[in-house]
Amino acid sequence: MFTFFIICDCRDPSLFHVEATSMSDYRLRYSAMKSTFKRWARSDIDEPLVERDYFEIFKTGYETYYRVEKMYCTKKEAAERKCIIEENYKIKFCALACWGHR
Repeated sequence: MFTFFIICDCRDPSLFHVEATSMSDYRLRYSAMKSTFKRWARSDIDEPLVERDYFEIFKTGYETYYRVEKMYCTKKEAAERKCIIEENYKIKFCALACWGHR
């Protein structure tokens, strides 16, 4: 069972990250991601941690997350589904951005 969720910046929805997790509760995965960011933010030069792509969203301080879907699938199918969700979100955001500017 995989859960797919999106983390995005409330002020700029074009800044987002799609995550797939097999954890029983996706909120635990989000919490782990947030903890990793906090550890990275206060790390010293002597102890460099890898900066993840979703850190940009956490840096804004205006992040939110929501579950997109839950499904039984393999890791390969989950990776493919994650890409599809990402593309759909981009299309949806572009449509909303264009509509809002009219």
